[in-house]
Amino acid sequence: MDNVLLKKTLKNVSNGTKYITDIIKKYNADERVDNNELLDLLQYHPTKKIIPVNIDYLIIRIRPPFNKPALFFKHRDCEIEDDISYVSCIKNLFGKYSEKKIKKKI
Repeated sequence: MDNVLLKKTLKNVSNGTKYITDIIKKYNADERVDNNELLDLLQYHPTKKIIPVNIDYLIIRIRPPFNKPALFFKHRDCEIEDDISYVSCIKNLFGKYSEKKIKKKI
């Protein structure tokens, strides 16, 4: 899915976050995710270089400290899974990601 089609599907940051959250809620913890929209979205992560063909799988894991479902991926060339912020991907897609705002929250 190209940038224009993905933006058209998600519409804006708020609607996109709700749209993707609804997709993730359909899966249980430790369940692999099979969704092309998520794979396409991950390419827009602002700090991680993610290429869909290099992803072995996506999976939902419960992430501490909030014990909420989170999206993880496993790269084909790596032994461990890594978590991914789909909200950061959405913000970056729409040009709303700000590293300065992220650092202020920390």
